[in-house]
Amino acid sequence: MNIKEVYYELTKKDLTLDDFKTIVDLKNQCIIEMNQEYLYLCDILIIDIYINENLFDDALNICIKNINNIDSIVFKKIYISFLERAIYILIQKKNYKSAYRYAFMKSKVIDLDNIDEVNRWYLEMAYIYAELNQKEKALMNLKAILNNYPNDNLKALTLSNMTKLYIDQMMVAEAKNTLNECITLVYKLNDEEGITYCEYLNAKLYVLENNHKLAKQSFQDIFKNLNQLSDDYLSIANEYISLLIDMDLYDEAYRVSIKYLKSVEKSNDLYIKKDYYKNYLKIFILKNKNVREDLKQLLKAIEVLENEIEKTDQNIINETSEDDKNLEVLSRIRDLVAKVEKTINISNLALKNESERECLLEFSKSIEELINFDEALYVVLTKGDLEVIPGFLNNFNMVKTYNYKKQRLYEREFSFNNLSGTIVEMLISTNHEVALDFNETPIPVKNLITEKSYAEEGVKAILAIPLNMEKEMFGCAVFFSDETSLIDQENSLNLKIATKMLEFKLVSLFYQENIRSQKAIMQAMTADLKEGIYFMEPETRKIMFSEELASFLQQESNISKTDYEANINEDDLKIYVNIDKFVESGEPYNLEYRIRIGEKEVLISDKARPYISKEGVIKFYIGIIGKLGNEVLLSDEESGIILKEEDYRNYFEELSEKTHDLEFKCTFSKFILEDKELTGPKYERVINYIYRLVKEHFSEKTFLLNDGGFISVLEINDQRVIDRKIKTILGIADQGIIYENTAVHFDLKAAVVRFPRDTYNFQEIEEFLEISLNTSNRYQIFNDDIHKHYLKKKAINACVLEQLKFETLELLFLKLKTKDNYPAYEVRYNIPGLNPKENISEALDLKIKISTEKLLLKSLLKAIDVKREGRFYLHISCATLDLLLKDDFFTKNDIEKYRKIVLCIDDCAPHFEKILSGISLYELKINVNYEKLEKINLGTLVKYKLNGTFINNGLEEYSKALTILKALNYEILVNINYPDYDNAVIRTEELLKAEQIR
Repeated sequence: MNIKEVYYELTKKDLTLDDFKTIVDLKNQCIIEMNQEYLYLCDILIIDIYINENLFDDALNICIKNINNIDSIVFKKIYISFLERAIYILIQKKNYKSAYRYAFMKSKVIDLDNIDEVNRWYLEMAYIYAELNQKEKALMNLKAILNNYPNDNLKALTLSNMTKLYIDQMMVAEAKNTLNECITLVYKLNDEEGITYCEYLNAKLYVLENNHKLAKQSFQDIFKNLNQLSDDYLSIANEYISLLIDMDLYDEAYRVSIKYLKSVEKSNDLYIKKDYYKNYLKIFILKNKNVREDLKQLLKAIEVLENEIEKTDQNIINETSEDDKNLEVLSRIRDLVAKVEKTINISNLALKNESERECLLEFSKSIEELINFDEALYVVLTKGDLEVIPGFLNNFNMVKTYNYKKQRLYEREFSFNNLSGTIVEMLISTNHEVALDFNETPIPVKNLITEKSYAEEGVKAILAIPLNMEKEMFGCAVFFSDETSLIDQENSLNLKIATKMLEFKLVSLFYQENIRSQKAIMQAMTADLKEGIYFMEPETRKIMFSEELASFLQQESNISKTDYEANINEDDLKIYVNIDKFVESGEPYNLEYRIRIGEKEVLISDKARPYISKEGVIKFYIGIIGKLGNEVLLSDEESGIILKEEDYRNYFEELSEKTHDLEFKCTFSKFILEDKELTGPKYERVINYIYRLVKEHFSEKTFLLNDGGFISVLEINDQRVIDRKIKTILGIADQGIIYENTAVHFDLKAAVVRFPRDTYNFQEIEEFLEISLNTSNRYQIFNDDIHKHYLKKKAINACVLEQLKFETLELLFLKLKTKDNYPAYEVRYNIPGLNPKENISEALDLKIKISTEKLLLKSLLKAIDVKREGRFYLHISCATLDLLLKDDFFTKNDIEKYRKIVLCIDDCAPHFEKILSGISLYELKINVNYEKLEKINLGTLVKYKLNGTFINNGLEEYSKALTILKALNYEILVNINYPDYDNAVIRTEELLKAEQIR
């Protein structure tokens, strides 16, 4: 069984010391598996065993140890359980002051919204206050329980405790009220123990009222069937015997005493024993005055017992004092550790930024929340050896400062001479933190920023901490405050810890800057190396190419030497194998050989030299590959073949079979040509050029699809190589081509999806590519937003498709505001499960979109009343209009209705003019999406006299755009009002149903 199963088996048992070994074995398993939660739970089981066996000292030791070590936030419930057991044990040990302290600690962590936890704490406090003779506070806590919705069991217990406290204070009326309520409740719960305790309280009330006869009857009812008594009942028996003695019923008192004498002897409670023996002695003394001599031994035993009790009392007092001291120290340490942990945590969060300035700003804001200071100054003297070329930059005589004040950071530079007389100068001379209290030491220290003394500015305390790198000071952090508490031991410690973390971060940033500088220098040095560099590990012969070289060789960044050799010309392979000899002897090499790259063979030079460590070990070879000759096509016939969509479908099926292999990975890239104006031979020339470009620079497995797009598949997942390939393709495409002595430029977009890194569902890849290509980015890598868009698109299409089955749409009308107040509405539709105000058309698959828009137009024509005024703006796509025109959907009979409709065309198509020509026959007004206007020929716009345009979002450079639209006398449908544009129709928030506009 696992840890959890064993633990729950143990919790079902009545645990004894016999189970101790099982629990210890479970603890050892928890330690091995590092299961901290169940390790604590095992300790709770051990504590409970010790409590049941009255081994309170052992139980308390385990409790205190865990309370001091446990994370009270992560294991909050378990922490509270330890506290509760510690409180119970200390109450049993009559160490009420220590119990109070642990109860106070518990009050800091309990969930105030948890009624049971809060009421349990009130009950514990009531017990403690009662034993500390603070009856009023005890009553206050018990009353708090009654006001906090206790369950019936807790309410009965609370009422019985209140009754006892009232009786102790001789408050008869209050005691009767709570007792009557308690009796009703315990009988309702059928609580035998509660009924017995109420009987006892009733007896005490009778004694308080001097009604000894009824009190005696109540006691008799309690003890009539009891032969063995626990400590709780023995204390009640003592009161019963005392009552009988007071009533001069010595024989009866004697019978009761003898009956329970064995129970008394077994008890470990010395107080109960003492009271019982005293009563027993009284009975004999009062019953027969002639036996005094015989009772001397008993009296002597009682005297010895009382001395022992006195010693025990003193031990309890000493123990309480020691516990209080230990608890105070532990509590102080715990608070300090918690604050240090908080300092470390918030410093870590604040230092996540990767710029020096942002780190210092966020660090200051975070620390200010924890430790109160008024201002901070960070000084950077020099970055030392981390400057790659320090002599080149004229900064050796300057220091950089960041002054934090009121949530802002001010950056300045000062000469080294300005440091004279400042706290920074003191730090440079000591290289040790400096803490100044100007109330005690009013020395004239100058403020570097204002050049005034801090005393003049009202600063009371300064804590300055050096920032070191390799034991040399490179800067400092100085904190100022008008409170001397800044330099208290606790605040100083936390600031030192936080500043040490800042020191590590700044050094890290300096190293990163150093590495970036070296990288920039190296890139500049290798800029002329068109092919790139590589690294080779001499033992494993593993080769790692630079991005440029991997792209040139059309290989992954990391490959084995064997895989690399597979591409080398067979005749030249005997040249390449000489590398092994050079590597074994640790010598540089310079070779020339031919290598296959895609469908071409290239002559290259390969030069490399070893990097040898200080210990004389060859760590790696670094080499440079350069192209020496022109490429030679391996197969001229194959180079002219263009793979089409049918080839792609077959290849996709082949790849699908490979997906069962866990090691298989591949990358799909899709390219689309955005220029719709390219037609005829020019378009074919561009398509062929892009195909060859993608095939050469991305993958041999490149396909031309029926929609004019290109799919290219590469069986790697290395994002750096992929990025390099895509950017190379886009960069070359931007240069355009020459066609019939004319430059032709075109826009190419790209998207990438990797399997299985981006998706484990191979069938989703094409859908992801389509969504990626519809973003505004020219090159789109798969991300969470695309995945969310995909899921949303699927949901929208499912909802709309379900609605289309009913061949009905509920029309909705967004009220529009016109200049002449003529009724106008933008047509929407309601799909169950979708927000009608959301533009769902963009997410619809083409077939579903066409069906939806066709049904929407049909529904609108049915709803239009030609006798009523109104204009209706209906969004539609070119694909839908194209289909409607082919199906002769529009008829002359509906001309009157058409005159009330403004078709808002969302997209643009190559045959857009043909669509406009067909629609113009039916007197339908046309508004075109503003984002598509630039793609429509100006002659077309003038010829067909569009009604206007519509804008779904805001306008960039709107004044220029509005001037052009005004010149064309276009109506604009917009979300906001443009005061300087007269012919605007503005959307409102009012969405109406069909019956509301009739």
